[in-house]
Amino acid sequence: METSIIITHWSQNEFRSETMRRCLQSVFDTTPQSEVLVYDNGGSLEDSKWLVEQTNSGNIACYTRYRHNMHFYYARNDGLKRASGEYIVIMDNDILLEKGWLEDCIQWLKGTQGKFFATPIAPDPMNNVREGRWRGVENGWKLNTRAGSNIWVGHRDSFAEVGEFIQHTKAGSRWCDSMVCVGYLMGVMPEPKATDMALRKGYNFLDIIKNTTL
Repeated sequence: METSIIITHWSQNEFRSETMRRCLQSVFDTTPQSEVLVYDNGGSLEDSKWLVEQTNSGNIACYTRYRHNMHFYYARNDGLKRASGEYIVIMDNDILLEKGWLEDCIQWLKGTQGKFFATPIAPDPMNNVREGRWRGVENGWKLNTRAGSNIWVGHRDSFAEVGEFIQHTKAGSRWCDSMVCVGYLMGVMPEPKATDMALRKGYNFLDIIKNTTL
């Protein structure tokens, strides 16, 4: 198995439940050979039943449901321990994927000489267009210290070097800090093949990243 995909779900409301189903279906459609691991923090019995059905049908390789919301840092750490793929994807439950996203990310990672992770999505402008976040270009992909917080791809050895997510309200940001401290940067796909379905209103992520100067 070359790739394992780790997804955390928490059913906050009906919109999040429907978004999760669309997200997972896009995972199944675009990466049929990947090992999919889903961590369910609860909130909806109907969501849990749907995820069990997907497990029974073979779409999900490993399904774990917590009795209480254990938060994404706990689920991601568990997923990193169980994943068997050479490459690992960590993603949220609100991403809509296009065909070729995973192949492009892995191909870019294999073609680079430095220490990188890869993301198929345009970065959040609230966190990524500030001065100092952009660090150059590698084989056509822009490098960033904060991109990919909701989906990124890396070699399993890279995840091991960066380490686990810590218990913190900003566990994702803290993990990115650790990533940069050990010498890694995030490569941003030139033409994104993933969409955040829970996109903040009022921002056009694609225009911002295309117009960002280094």
